[in-house]
This record gives sequence, structure tokens and C-alpha cells, in this order.
Amino acid sequence: MQLDGYGSADELSASMSKLPGIRQQGILQHGPQVAALLRGLGIKSSELGSLSCRCPYLFSWPAEERAGVLFSQLMRLGLSAGQAINCFEQQPPAAASLSFEPAIALLALLMAASSKGGGRSGEQLLGDLLKGQPAAVGLLQYRFEALQRNLDNLLQLGLSKQQLINSLRQNWALLTCSPEQLARMEAVVQQELGADRQLWSRCWSANLEWLAAARPNSGSVRRRL
Repeated sequence: MQLDGYGSADELSASMSKLPGIRQQGILQHGPQVAALLRGLGIKSSELGSLSCRCPYLFSWPAEERAGVLFSQLMRLGLSAGQAINCFEQQPPAAASLSFEPAIALLALLMAASSKGGGRSGEQLLGDLLKGQPAAVGLLQYRFEALQRNLDNLLQLGLSKQQLINSLRQNWALLTCSPEQLARMEAVVQQELGADRQLWSRCWSANLEWLAAARPNSGSVRRRL
């Protein structure tokens, strides 16, 4: 792949070496076209260099099949091209998605339920979430059914949609928790906080790794709040 002055050949080579052979060949074949597309969106050479090293997979497919589709979908949510780059740099696996549309449809519907939206659309509010937490693009990798199942599991804990939205604005990864993880965390929260749902909402916004590691009756949950 011709670098045209951006990035480091050694860094790019090291990143490419982690990909399957067919994807390495894809970078050589499609990388220049992807770079041209992103330049057309106003991306600077320095940004291209960083992106190509951190997320080489994005450059391994025809521009119109992967980068063009995914950047267009993110920018429709109100992100700039540079903000979209931040998303892929923080969550390189997101580039493996064919489309973000299924997840966008569900998450925009959820965000539209916010009482603090100020008349903005669900897609705009989802865009705000991604601007504040670029790694939240990881949610857009999920299939509609998988996200819906995770959403239902959280609502069954007794949180309102507004409480869930508030929690996601603090920690998007809450929506990626498995039923087993939620059950363990629920046991800790219930034993320490009882039925106080307002405290529950604050708790789900906390650091999930810490909450998952907390033990019942240790008093650690209430102290952290």
C-alpha cells in the first residue's frame, strides 16, 4: 500500500501482519482507494496514518463496501469524519461490520425515549453518545436481536428507560453485559441497596469491572455511591 507521506511503513507492516493473508492482500489492493475516499471527507494525512495502523482492516475491503458505508452511517448520526475515526481507533473490530443499520435502528429508538432530548431525534442523541464515548461504536457491531435481548434483560431489573439511558451515557458497556454477568451484579446490588431503584440507577452507571468483582454484603457498593 502506498503511504503517500502518511504513517510509518514499519507500523503499517506490523499492523498488517496481524491480519489473515487475504486481508493483507486486500489492503494492498484497496487501501489507496479507501485512503482517497477518506481524504475526500476531509481527513488529514496524519489522521489517515494513525487509522491505517490502528484499524488496518478498514482498508482491506473495497471503499464502497466497507469504509464508505460505515463512515456514511456514522456521519448521518451527526459525527464528523474525524469523530468517526476516533470510533474506529478505539474499537477496531467495528470495521468488520457490514453495516451498523440494525443496531442504529434499535438504539435510536431507545434514545428517542429520553426525556432530556430537547426535541432532538434518537439518531442525533445516539450520535451524542458516540461523540462522548467513541468506543460505544462497539454497540453498533451487535445484531438487532442480540441488542434487544440485552436491553430486555436490563429493563427486567426494574430500571426505567430513562434510567437506562442515563446509565448508558455514563458507561455504554452496560448494554453488552451477559445475563450471567447481570445476575451476579444484581445479587450484589440487591443485597446492599434493597429496593431503592434510584440508587440502582447510579450503581449501573459505575465502573462495571468493579461492580462485577464486588461481593455480596461487603458494603462496597454503598460506599462507592
